[in-house]
Amino acid sequence: MPVPNPEYNPDWEKEYELHNAERFRLQELVTAKYRANDFGDEYKKLDAAAKEHNLACNHTFVSRHKTIQDYAEWMFKAHPPQTGILKPVPVHIPDFETFKTINEVAEAWSAALNDAEQGYADSFGKKEAGQPSGMKAFSDSSVDGLFSYWREFTEQEFYPNAQFYRGVTTSALVTVDQRQEDGLHICFMYDPKHVGASVINEIENLATVIFREAKQVEAEQKKTEKPSFVKKLMKPFSLEADNKELSPQSFHFYTHVPPRGGAFGEESFAKVEMEFKGGSYHSPKWTHYDVVPEALQKARFEAMQRPQPADVPNLMRLGFYE
Repeated sequence: MPVPNPEYNPDWEKEYELHNAERFRLQELVTAKYRANDFGDEYKKLDAAAKEHNLACNHTFVSRHKTIQDYAEWMFKAHPPQTGILKPVPVHIPDFETFKTINEVAEAWSAALNDAEQGYADSFGKKEAGQPSGMKAFSDSSVDGLFSYWREFTEQEFYPNAQFYRGVTTSALVTVDQRQEDGLHICFMYDPKHVGASVINEIENLATVIFREAKQVEAEQKKTEKPSFVKKLMKPFSLEADNKELSPQSFHFYTHVPPRGGAFGEESFAKVEMEFKGGSYHSPKWTHYDVVPEALQKARFEAMQRPQPADVPNLMRLGFYE
């Protein structure tokens, strides 16, 4: 028997149009502040408001359905878990009549997507799991201090002073290991579903955005006198870290390309060393490894099973306030 959707709204189309227009208006203001390097209270208010309207738009994907079963059918049939996978694998489709809540549907769909992607990844070009010789980063994912989340980087972040943008973005799963004594180890995993610039082509920009955001947090923490992760990053390089500025050498970057199928779809994992000058990273050099840390291979699937932070525009704001 169909279960009524308690969040159903017969006027969901009007709700979407209202919030959609407002989120774009606010985002234009946020972008203008970003270009001006103005990250004060007004920027934060505008950014928070834009996110609220974005959430309201997303909610209409739920509120448009009269019953839980209608929502389940829309999720599984209009958006099959295998969408975007070059070689779809069979997945378990549950009986829609068993669903009682929206959350049950969402969890079942995420589980089916996880099964589909895991099956596909294992079928083509997967490298052996293991720690590269001498590498401590990304080991033992059970220990606190290792986390991952999906992020879409924009041209505005890469080129804040540009006069024209093409609308190209770079999607990546960002995995951060903040447990190492020599600083932060950050891996950008290529998103095989994404149509746009890849993490390989944009590694210099990705690294620069991360460092720029770290500098913003550093400045904020100095003003507020909150406990700082900057001291931890500077520890290997100076005994007087409190009097020094954040060092680019405290950041260690990696790229991970998951198996994609076909003749050129082999998985790859590499450390990327770059020069830092003029406020940005340049001249990347890759060191490729024959094995991939198990934590990185699992991160792609585990990230889909966890609720993502509501506010993830800035990597450096996750996990560093003690």
